[in-house]
Amino acid sequence: MSKKFIRVGEIYLTGEKNRFTKQFSGNIKIGIAQEKQTSEDRSKKHQTGNSHEIIILGKIKEVEDALVFEQKLHAYLSMRRLYGEWFVIAEDELPLLEAYGIILKDQVRVSVELLKNSKRLGEIKDNGLTREARDEEINLLKKLTNQKERLIISSNICKLCKAELIKLAGLGSGIEDVLSITTKSGGKSFDKDQFMKDHPELHEECMVVKPEGWESKFTSQTKINLKTLSPAIAELIKEIPADIHADRKKSKKLDRNEITTQLHYQYLKHNREEELAKYAIQELELELKQRTGEYLAIEGVSSWKRGETPAKKEFSSTVLQTKYPDLFAKYQVQKRDVWETEVEKYRPYQFEKEEISFESIYQYSSMEDIINESLTVLKKENVH
Repeated sequence: MSKKFIRVGEIYLTGEKNRFTKQFSGNIKIGIAQEKQTSEDRSKKHQTGNSHEIIILGKIKEVEDALVFEQKLHAYLSMRRLYGEWFVIAEDELPLLEAYGIILKDQVRVSVELLKNSKRLGEIKDNGLTREARDEEINLLKKLTNQKERLIISSNICKLCKAELIKLAGLGSGIEDVLSITTKSGGKSFDKDQFMKDHPELHEECMVVKPEGWESKFTSQTKINLKTLSPAIAELIKEIPADIHADRKKSKKLDRNEITTQLHYQYLKHNREEELAKYAIQELELELKQRTGEYLAIEGVSSWKRGETPAKKEFSSTVLQTKYPDLFAKYQVQKRDVWETEVEKYRPYQFEKEEISFESIYQYSSMEDIINESLTVLKKENVH
């Protein structure tokens, strides 16, 4: 919801029907139609190149921020993701999906209003005053802290699962359907520090004035530490090698096995939790912004510094490149190639379908149990 443009749109659910048997495949695409496009227009495009008949199974119309709606719905259903915007969903599950869509549509509408008002408040200079926190604001801060704790735990579990998968991939290029490891050119960068040492007078000549601007910095008073939340996870994160790809070579991917499948599942589950926590954090911070209003701060809860920033001088490599192209080229440094690692966000292999859920796993399991489960899959001993 931080986008500059908020567009109304229509969410569509399309399915594939076998032209011979007339049976649905169980694969559903959740997409978006905006501006002058309709769901029918979009489905016709999907029909091209598809041997199955594409059928529109449902629509959710006039969604205020259709892109955020679509992304959030995709996040909720990510454990059912087949590929891209395609999900494994049975016909009898569609009513549940459409029913939740109505609830989510209203949630997005409220968030859009909060976002618009927050933007307006962000353009007003703070009054320099602080006030005491009310019970509602203290409760909002507790909820925000809780979501940030979930985010930090799940994001670090994802890091550990990824590191373990890289380790299991050996020196190869990944694991089939689970992990991809590719090389990326390091490119070139301008060595500003060395240039300044060698040519201080030219460095000064290439300074430009950055005009006055506007600062709007909102901060919530949450204090979270991974080591406090889970000493075991914090210790394991420290053990991840800095050069985890040492001696790696381009080679064929390894086959997926039971261990890598379990790690992949844990990664996907906690990647979903990361996304859900981020949305919850955005929404709670929007609420706190409304309560902060034109104040500089709510004591112990939030601060929102807004005001003009003074003009300042800064070095411009563009000016140097324009005036002295040969000298600019001399200070271009070639970076070394790097290994890029991506855990697949989908499962093209057969998997057992879980019930569709629109809740976080933290709502029905304690954080300690969730941590212990992940450490068990990682084959690490919990050192609580």
